[in-house]
Amino acid sequence: MKKTWNKKTVSKRLASGRTVSKKIVCLFLIFILCSIQAGCKKDGPTQIYFDGKHNSQESEAAATTDPESTTDMQSMADTQSGTDTQSMAENQSTADNQSTTDTKSAADISDVNPNAAGGNEMNSEANPKTPSAKSSKAGRPAMVLDPKDGPAMSLITEDGSDSIKEEPPDENDFHGYIVSEEEKNDPRVRLMETATEGRVIMDFAGDINFDEHYSNMATYKASGGISGVLSENLMAELNGADIFMINNEFPYSDRGTPTAGKKFTFRARPVMVENLTKMGADIVGLANNHAYDHGPDALMDTFDILDGADIPYVGAGRNIDEACSPMYFIAGGMKIAYVAATQIERGSTPDTKEATETTPGVLRTLEPTRFLGVIQEADQNADLTVVFVHWGSENTYDIDASQRELAQKYAAAGADLIVGMHSHCLQGFEYVSSVPVLYSLGNFWFSSKDLDSGVLQVVAADKKIESVRFIPCVQKSCHTTMYEKGSSEYDRLLGAMTTLSYDVSIDEDGYVTDGAGTGVAPGPTKPLGKKSY
Repeated sequence: MKKTWNKKTVSKRLASGRTVSKKIVCLFLIFILCSIQAGCKKDGPTQIYFDGKHNSQESEAAATTDPESTTDMQSMADTQSGTDTQSMAENQSTADNQSTTDTKSAADISDVNPNAAGGNEMNSEANPKTPSAKSSKAGRPAMVLDPKDGPAMSLITEDGSDSIKEEPPDENDFHGYIVSEEEKNDPRVRLMETATEGRVIMDFAGDINFDEHYSNMATYKASGGISGVLSENLMAELNGADIFMINNEFPYSDRGTPTAGKKFTFRARPVMVENLTKMGADIVGLANNHAYDHGPDALMDTFDILDGADIPYVGAGRNIDEACSPMYFIAGGMKIAYVAATQIERGSTPDTKEATETTPGVLRTLEPTRFLGVIQEADQNADLTVVFVHWGSENTYDIDASQRELAQKYAAAGADLIVGMHSHCLQGFEYVSSVPVLYSLGNFWFSSKDLDSGVLQVVAADKKIESVRFIPCVQKSCHTTMYEKGSSEYDRLLGAMTTLSYDVSIDEDGYVTDGAGTGVAPGPTKPLGKKSY
């Protein structure tokens, strides 16, 4: 049973039934306070609280406590009732002995709680949800003993309250992350709620195309929209992610003219942006070789359309500063940066223009110096940095030497995760300096071609990547479907991804880990066609 003790209740019990000398009263009071500590080891947890008026006197009493006392609690109660005069005298002797052990007692208390110097500070590790006891506010706990050390007793404040008076929550605290005033006012910083406290689920998907001149959009119309061409379980996965990113491989506009001499050029009506919202997209990558297909006007419209849909983008901008700007999400108690660039169109006069100080365009990484600076900036300002890159060669499972060279440079610059695009087919995983790299997610929902596809799911917690998972899908007959676990095609595709990867293991649930030999067996890949986009 919890008992509460304060000076008023102690005085009443001393005065009941007899008259004692002032000296005995003082000594007896010291004895009772000392006995609390002694009883702690016997019966359960103790928390001691002080208000501002009590701190100095009661801390002094606590400093004389001998935690090794074996005084029985019932004996203490008998002494208080005044029924045993001999016991009172023994109490006086005990108190006299206690007064000679100040230095030892203070050390003993510190052993119980290293922060409790003289009983005035709380061990924040023992109760991390309680504000620091260094505050001088009344009611702040002076000491919290280890729960294994004693009974549920506490000293209470003069107003009769025995609860910890919590400080008001910090209005800048967003699930454990303190948001600065600068971050509050920065349009490139977003606060995101997460499904699970302290964890962030990030999903990534490959290329999409909403240009109505291509066959996949005919199926889209016949199927009733985006939910008719993406399987139900796939839509649930994408919408269930805390942050979902996809490669937007076209502009949204009714303006512009197709790039002269370019075989494939894409453009979607502005209304098609609603599909991103239905899919649950939180951010898109624009650093690719089709964002500029209808020139600068269409690209400028794309920025406006995405802004109007409240969907941020990376890898392109109205000028080079905007194209280089990371996008930050504060979620799960951490800050995550997203950056993007394209290596594609490697000639001296690429169709897809890089942004300048005065003109719109993409951010390029064929020569990576500028992009490495972007990654370094993001790394300095975030807990995790995601690099979303358009690179490599089309229609091949093989990874270019340039991809692996760039991955090493990105990792050295501060990347925590590297996700690739452009090949229009899947490419494998590799860990580069402990940084997970997926070289290409391929097509997600892009064309009529039958292709293996997938979703990359990455979970972050405690400011680090906790897990990397590949979720097998297929683009077939202008539909994209997420395979059910245990199906033959699900298992086949995990085996194929193992074959395509470098020194990694992929288990039966799709989780990817560094080091080969512990996951599913390598399996065959599907043959690829030669169409290029």
